[in-house]
Amino acid sequence: MIDTPLILSGLYGAGYAPSRLAEALDGIRDRTDAFCATLYWFRRTNDGLQITRQEGCSNTPRPLESARHHAFENPRLLSVVNPYDTQVQWLEDSAIPAQLQDHIQRWQAILAKVQMGTFLGARIACGPQHELGLALHARVGGGGFDGDARNLLFELMPHVRESMRLLEQVERNNHQAGAVSSAIDRLNCPLLIGDADGRIMHVNTAGRQLLQDVGMLPQDSARQMFFGQMASGKLRHILQAGVDNSGPMELPVQQRRILVHAMHLGDHGPALDEPAACAPRVLLAFGAEGVTPIMQTEQVRRYFSITPREADLLVGLCNGLDPASYASQEGISIHTARSQLKNLMAKMNARRQSDLVRMTLSSPVGIFQFSN
Repeated sequence: MIDTPLILSGLYGAGYAPSRLAEALDGIRDRTDAFCATLYWFRRTNDGLQITRQEGCSNTPRPLESARHHAFENPRLLSVVNPYDTQVQWLEDSAIPAQLQDHIQRWQAILAKVQMGTFLGARIACGPQHELGLALHARVGGGGFDGDARNLLFELMPHVRESMRLLEQVERNNHQAGAVSSAIDRLNCPLLIGDADGRIMHVNTAGRQLLQDVGMLPQDSARQMFFGQMASGKLRHILQAGVDNSGPMELPVQQRRILVHAMHLGDHGPALDEPAACAPRVLLAFGAEGVTPIMQTEQVRRYFSITPREADLLVGLCNGLDPASYASQEGISIHTARSQLKNLMAKMNARRQSDLVRMTLSSPVGIFQFSN
């Protein structure tokens, strides 16, 4: 069994601190008395294993320009030498056919220029087209690797596969989160994303300026200073209330009443700046006192898949009209207005008229149509 916690904690912690992967590879290097340990990502082709990414320990020569330049000559990566298998497989020069030994010697001469000597490697499949490989190199002129090194690699490879899957998932999530935060930052409407515990996860430029103006964020606070930090009492209350009370609320501050619209993002909202947080996320959009949404009927119609007349009624309700006032404004009978309201409630699965307003104002088409 693996008895080095540093190695496993480094592998599984790499998704949240990239330096942990190098620490894990340093641990593997030290445990096996190797000169360097290097992790490779491969894509399987008809001809061989194509390197798509590599990460090394602190001893791995950087850059391996001479090796990379001649990578296509590496006989260790030929498909004939590396048949597809879901189990841990060895990459050993002794297992390479005799007719390729001259190629191995030429390849090793290239690696010797960067002090990389005797080789031992293992690989494991991550699906039909992708594999991971872990390579150990002794220093030029040094000895080979003993059975303990082989056993360590054999036990590690399943952990390498699972931990690198987690790493790639975190990297994908971070990339998607970066795109989301970039889009939010471009909106003029002041926006804040927080969690149900009251922590601030993301604030766009307009939102940061507004909160600084009313004294809820320090004037000189950098973008990163308050991410993951607990919001002030009033703002924390709004975040906590927004989980169960999507819709317009008021935030009284400095003799002003700021209108706040909340939208519950669910229990697994975008991991913008605090990937480890798992509390329900809430999007807050801020507006000035008395500002009502200026919604376009066509946008409302498309978003809720309703008729143009039903969209007109829904916008009217959001602007404070009741069915009778709407009927008078539109020149239709109250019976027609009530019939439209009944159909609208059925389509939107609303039990009360107030539910229609709440659902509309807390939807993206409602939140992003008002400003300060």
